[in-house]
Amino acid sequence: MGLGKTIEAGLTLSRLMEVGEAEQALFLVPAGLVQQWQNELLDRFNIHAYYHERSYDGDYMIGPLGDAEDHRIPTSGAVDADAWENTPIGSFVTERDEPTVVIESWHTARREGNQAHVAPRIDENVWDLTVVDEAHSAREETKLYDLLGQAEEASRCLYALTATPMQLNVGELYDLLRLCDLPEGWDDKDRFVEFFETRQALEDSLSTVGSRYQNIADGQQQVLQQFQKELDLEEDEGRPRIERFGKLIHEHLTSNPGYDEQAKALAEATDTESIQQRKARETRRRARNLTPI
Repeated sequence: MGLGKTIEAGLTLSRLMEVGEAEQALFLVPAGLVQQWQNELLDRFNIHAYYHERSYDGDYMIGPLGDAEDHRIPTSGAVDADAWENTPIGSFVTERDEPTVVIESWHTARREGNQAHVAPRIDENVWDLTVVDEAHSAREETKLYDLLGQAEEASRCLYALTATPMQLNVGELYDLLRLCDLPEGWDDKDRFVEFFETRQALEDSLSTVGSRYQNIADGQQQVLQQFQKELDLEEDEGRPRIERFGKLIHEHLTSNPGYDEQAKALAEATDTESIQQRKARETRRRARNLTPI
């Protein structure tokens, strides 16, 4: 666990608690990092977090002060209780009259018998914020992914944290981002995958065509033909696909305040040549080569 994720999550939670936006928060972390997260939240943000422990003599919530034996709070209930407030974590949270932060191992919580204990399937949110560490470990059709889906439904907000380069295909990336509420237009797996495939094919097509064209119209036609070849499309399928690609970009820019200005600033600052500029440069180069010495 690096300090970047810890500080980001801690600062966010501290601010939300300060302004009264977060009363109950859940941290789902790998089993080996439960106590480390607890210590970091206490030492850096003075956030008192508790983790659940099941012992031979019952269930306990372990606080951050002293060792585990000094700050063990007995809690009642069963993980398979009909009502969340009758589970060990649920009863602990609902009986407290102050903000409560719970840390739970997702290795433990993902087990079928424990999921409702941590993220119940009820109509109301039991957590204001759920933070998931090492979220890249989740894959669709796994118990961890099912747990995160339940946690997202049981929370007002879900933060998925990872500092590990993600070796995922685009479909798996969509599955993970879907948990964080993708904006309208992007919340469709086929459209999401098509966008990134189109982006790569356009980049490859522009590189292949380069400056080998007679005029702008010829350049556009060559790029379109190469694009259709890259994706094995029929002749009339390339242009609509590029238009869908552009529409998604436009929707993203216009739905996020400030993004359109950033895009304009980037376009003005870029050194990338337009088709006209590249054609003019190629014409001048040819003219110089033909000039007699």
